[in-house]
Amino acid sequence: MQVPTLVIGAGMGGIRVIQTLADMARQNDDLEYYRFIAIDSSEKDLKDRIKDRSIISTIAITETGLDIEGYIRECPYLPDGSKAKGVGAVRDRAYARFLLDINMVKVNQAVSDALGQLRDLWKKQGTTGTPEVLIWLVHSLGGGTGSGSFPTLAVTISQLAKNILGDVGIKTYIYGVGILPSASNIQDISFATFDRKFLANSYAALTELNLLADPKGLSLSRLAPSGGRTDISISERPFNRYFLFGLNEDQISKMKDDEADEVEEYLKSSNKIIASMMYALPHYQGGLENLWHYVKSPFITFSESELSVPLTATMKLAEENDRLGRPLDADDERKLTDRARMLVDFSAEEGSEKLLETACRSVLANHGLRGLGYFIGKLQNEFTKAENSRRTAFEEEVSGIWEELEATEWAEDDIKNSSYLTASNDRYDKIFKLIGARIEDNQQTIDSPMPRPFLKRRLEAKNNEMSALCRHLEEMKDLLDRFQSLLNYINNDLCKTLRDEIGHQSDGAAAVVAQIRTREIQMEGLKRSVSDSGWGRVVKLGVPKEIIDTLSLVGETNVMHVTTAPSFVSTFGIERERVAGLVGNRIAQGSSFALKIAIAPTARGKGREPISKEIFVMCNEKDEPLLSPYDHLFVEWKRTKIKPDRFQVGRYVFVNFLLGLQLEDIRDYTYRKAEYDTGDLSRTTGTDRIGTIFAHPEWFPNDPNVQAAFPGLYQSL
Repeated sequence: MQVPTLVIGAGMGGIRVIQTLADMARQNDDLEYYRFIAIDSSEKDLKDRIKDRSIISTIAITETGLDIEGYIRECPYLPDGSKAKGVGAVRDRAYARFLLDINMVKVNQAVSDALGQLRDLWKKQGTTGTPEVLIWLVHSLGGGTGSGSFPTLAVTISQLAKNILGDVGIKTYIYGVGILPSASNIQDISFATFDRKFLANSYAALTELNLLADPKGLSLSRLAPSGGRTDISISERPFNRYFLFGLNEDQISKMKDDEADEVEEYLKSSNKIIASMMYALPHYQGGLENLWHYVKSPFITFSESELSVPLTATMKLAEENDRLGRPLDADDERKLTDRARMLVDFSAEEGSEKLLETACRSVLANHGLRGLGYFIGKLQNEFTKAENSRRTAFEEEVSGIWEELEATEWAEDDIKNSSYLTASNDRYDKIFKLIGARIEDNQQTIDSPMPRPFLKRRLEAKNNEMSALCRHLEEMKDLLDRFQSLLNYINNDLCKTLRDEIGHQSDGAAAVVAQIRTREIQMEGLKRSVSDSGWGRVVKLGVPKEIIDTLSLVGETNVMHVTTAPSFVSTFGIERERVAGLVGNRIAQGSSFALKIAIAPTARGKGREPISKEIFVMCNEKDEPLLSPYDHLFVEWKRTKIKPDRFQVGRYVFVNFLLGLQLEDIRDYTYRKAEYDTGDLSRTTGTDRIGTIFAHPEWFPNDPNVQAAFPGLYQSL
């Protein structure tokens, strides 16, 4: 069973990570095993960053509705002269501790509720084995809220876990994740392009963290629920492991000058690295009590890289290939052109619209969307030519009759008086009116009592001639109207019955052809999505270029059964050397810890445990056989396979760990410590009272900088 997990993010850095992890758990359908809590001193940031509060509980540790000045007087860890800020912690670590302190009732309740739910989850599952719960505390080291609140949070949560989980036999593991701001030139931060207060804060946070790692004689002062303060003795380390991740603030600062989108992408990538690591550990099959049991130091750094196989995109491209059909050859085009011309010959019949729809459906079935797009174009062309031909013939006929009538004695005046009529349809109506009246006049003469036989025969013949002319003209008009109606149907209503198959929303030739063109463009994007791509953290093993156009669910390169990475490789005949190169590259990429955090292992003297390297490879169990031939690539690493039940098929995540670190191995720490001791940190950060960077000044009774910054505290001591 996956270890039930509580994830607490404090401050903006922590909030970003837990939102990413929540999205990851949702994608893998694992949310039932997680509870999320976001803590921040800004209600706005909580509102802006947390997408779904039904999944992530939020706690605003603000000053709202509280007697801040009264509380300040009861908190000796605040520097002299501290006043209410009203805008959150603002990179002030001590004030962040204070805000957590005065809002601890809310935090206790939220954490207790979440732990109770995870306890009940164990009972509900009824799983055998040692019940375990994992708690993550994620925060930034350089900011205010997360950096200053971590020690109090860790101690508080450790106590709550013992009371709620320990009493029922559930073992709790508390893992911290600290996001460390780093400069490009670590040794000389005067060149840093960002707020150097981040670096001073991170040094103070790491120093306090180091004390917590071995809390000899430490205690934590907190506000008591009944008023005043209470001291909590810290008899043991309040966390089991602490993971360090470096964020290049110089790089972020430089990107902000150019492209804000690049900053967001960098942060998203960093958050995914952290979240992937956090997602892997609850799935460790050996039990957390056995995880790294041989490593004494709690400090770990890590990196991550991914190898993906585009299974879903390959299936979608194959489906789209089938829908679009193969490109037409000359013979196909000729046959479709002939079919369009043939339909013109049948278009005088009623119900031709249905005939057109049936023809389009048939073409779609036999030639795909590409064939249909070509066929519709030909329909438009042929029916436009036919309509033009019949309109020209009709207009010429009307014009000829109009001229003939103009030369007749009985119609001459009416025609001349109607010279303003220029449109053929208007002249058509006038001609019918004139001829109809003439036929009626003639018929009255024919029907008179004593018509002369010769005149009667002549008038009857004339009426027959004019009636035949009207019928002919009417037939021409009806045929023209029919073709105009069909052309209008083609332009505005065609493929009404094929919306589902084509995906268009508006009917008619232009809309349908435009939709087909859109799908062709989208398919080009699909082709890119199944091709080799990526560098850095994520790379993709793609479909060989030479067969991309042949992918099909029914045809030449059938991918219906390509549902795992091994079947992907075997179906497309991808060489072992190519896969080996990518796997080896992933291991090397994840090994580049210098990209994340500057590690400079100090001499391992007596009593210093050696640094060890481990790698977790996370994938779906169905994908695991693909890696079997490449065991030799992991020779420098102790490898652990993580196979979550619902993990996305076709995705491999490589998480590299360096274990057994001491803070002295972290350059950002050792350089800042040297600067702090010499006074350079105060100068480069512009902090007059450098001791105020510590949120727990009571832990540094022998530090002159702290004594100077907190005279009231040390006078009372």
